[in-house]
Amino acid sequence: MRKYFIPVVAIATSVMISCQQSQPSTTQVQQPTPTPPVVAPTKTVPPPATKIKYVYPPEAINNYVDVCMKGGGTKKSCNCFISKAQDIYPLDKLIQINNDSSVGKPYPKDIDEILKSCQEKVAVVPEVKPAAPAVTPVQKSSAPEVSEVSGRAFLEKYLNEITTKGNGGELYFCASSENSVVSFFSPRNATILGSGYDSGDRALYSVRIDSSNKGGAQITATWDFRILKAENLLEKRVKARLGSNISDKDRAELESERKQRGGWCIFGISKA
Repeated sequence: MRKYFIPVVAIATSVMISCQQSQPSTTQVQQPTPTPPVVAPTKTVPPPATKIKYVYPPEAINNYVDVCMKGGGTKKSCNCFISKAQDIYPLDKLIQINNDSSVGKPYPKDIDEILKSCQEKVAVVPEVKPAAPAVTPVQKSSAPEVSEVSGRAFLEKYLNEITTKGNGGELYFCASSENSVVSFFSPRNATILGSGYDSGDRALYSVRIDSSNKGGAQITATWDFRILKAENLLEKRVKARLGSNISDKDRAELESERKQRGGWCIFGISKA
């Protein structure tokens, strides 16, 4: 039998007509229909939204900072913007926003807020270059075995490894930067000059390193280290080698090493 859609009002009207036609002529007392109890609807609390953080390739960050500084931005403000942008947009979306702005479309509100906050930060703490900047020498002791290790303490541990222990430092790099690892030839001294920014899970530090070339000539240069909290190469390679067969001992050693590093790894190194 074919089914047809009938509006609710039509259903109610047909029921009333049917009842009136079928009622006898005698008067009957209608019993009141009991009112069902009112049940309050259950309130569903949505789960908290998970914040996604995006990681841009080192080449994209370096290119942006170069173009930004050529356009009149300071190094600090340019690094501030690209750091905060990674907390909101994937790289392709940020490129699209930039392309839209070039044809006259306004920036989204959150981009304006990032630009304003980075400009205000530079205005409040201007970038000053004194003739003899105060420097802090690298501590020659390993970082404490605690989970809350600062980005600076992690970097000091790395620099101590490469200058005093002959360690190339490759396993301090992030797993995502495996193809862009930087090593120094015969590094002897390293001094952290200062921080461009440090948001707690991403940071930029300038480091002066005394090293040599293969001919033995001394090289002294300043490098920008970008670090963040992510899986490092040591963790990636151990997991790849052992897979699901990783023992409790190996797992404990990995966790201990991760705590000593505070979860930090080197995302990229470039000339300052």
